[in-house]
Amino acid sequence: MSAGRSRERAVEEPKRRALADNATGPVEGITNFAQERHERALERADDGIDETDCAIGRPTHEDLRRTRSWAISADFSADVSWRGPGIGAEIFELVNRETGRAHEIRMIPLGVGFDISPIGLSSGPPNYTLFRTDEPVNFTDFHGVGARVTGMRALVGSVTYLTLWGDMAYFSDRLAYVRMSGWGLNTAGPSLAHGVTRLCYGDGEPTGLVPRVLNLPPRDPPRPPREPHFRVPAMEDERIDVPNDVLFAFDSAELSSGADDTLTHLADLLNNRLRKPVDIEGHTDSIGDPDYNMDLSIRRAEAVKAWFVDDEVYGAEAFTVRGKGETDPVAPNTHDDGSDNPEGRAKNRRVTIRAVWNV
Repeated sequence: MSAGRSRERAVEEPKRRALADNATGPVEGITNFAQERHERALERADDGIDETDCAIGRPTHEDLRRTRSWAISADFSADVSWRGPGIGAEIFELVNRETGRAHEIRMIPLGVGFDISPIGLSSGPPNYTLFRTDEPVNFTDFHGVGARVTGMRALVGSVTYLTLWGDMAYFSDRLAYVRMSGWGLNTAGPSLAHGVTRLCYGDGEPTGLVPRVLNLPPRDPPRPPREPHFRVPAMEDERIDVPNDVLFAFDSAELSSGADDTLTHLADLLNNRLRKPVDIEGHTDSIGDPDYNMDLSIRRAEAVKAWFVDDEVYGAEAFTVRGKGETDPVAPNTHDDGSDNPEGRAKNRRVTIRAVWNV
């Protein structure tokens, strides 16, 4: 597209838009205008057009990146009024906090002022105010929209309220509402004005320091859900018994390679528990020396706690570890006739976790 055709289009565009608004009605006309405004910005970025008109600058593709995180500062304000009504000029610096790009919003509002003098001025160093829009938008969405500026200026400070709509003032969704304050040289008095914004593309560099927003990818992909190797029959009890065969090899206090899935499931439950103390108890059957069984039960309970600490389970450092050996069976180790009871001994070889579960 040539620069001459683009200028001709810029001149004819308001006429065509007015005809479209009359033909389609106010709601549809507003929607069409917003879509066409974005399409024109894409064409200018592709063609590299450099226009002298502030309202039709040269946006880059980076300027068309949408975000909800913005910063704005009131750089300059001036108005001339006589007994109330007047005309003014406002300049704001708008910054996309994700890209760090900055451009000016200018407007020539009409309104009412009550300055001490008929000429009002306000200027100072950039003092950015952070704000978020309801939906992701880019710079082009701030051009040609209705705006309202209300404020109060003192001699060395000012407070400004800026309201921007998505298109026509009061007849479209609100784009942003920002309260700005800062220090600078001013003439005192309140003011209220309305106007239409003009976005002026510059070199894209902000005049001050603006905190950036970084969208970092997650460090690790989310872990897939894992099925535990044991069943929890009911969570009304504060105790969960995990069979030692699931966690350890025979006569060993080192966690087996297949223990991770079970411990991961327990870690999820512990992270969602009510913030109460957690006890980890080791148990054995009655086969072997009682002192050896007591020591083995303590080492197994400590191994489970160490896994929770490494997995950064909430409060794991404070978990209490106890060894019960063969002193607290949940099933008989032998039958009534004194013969061995393998099923009962298997139930007694366990690690018990006591907590107040939030399930």
